[in-house]
Amino acid sequence: MGVVQLALPTENKVSYSYRVLVIEDNDACAKTMMWIMESLGHTAQIALDGHSAIELGTVNKPQV
Repeated sequence: MGVVQLALPTENKVSYSYRVLVIEDNDACAKTMMWIMESLGHTAQIALDGHSAIELGTVNKPQV
């Protein structure tokens, strides 16, 4: 299996920031997506199941 490299922009962060709710039942995938969103300048939270997603979505009002 080959190695996949992810290149994220370091100087070209967006000039706006979204509140992102990552809904993913795989913890490693969720953390990776949260890291990507935060590295791009967004605020991210993780919900590992539907119940948590509804709770976080109701309280924190994510934009994405």
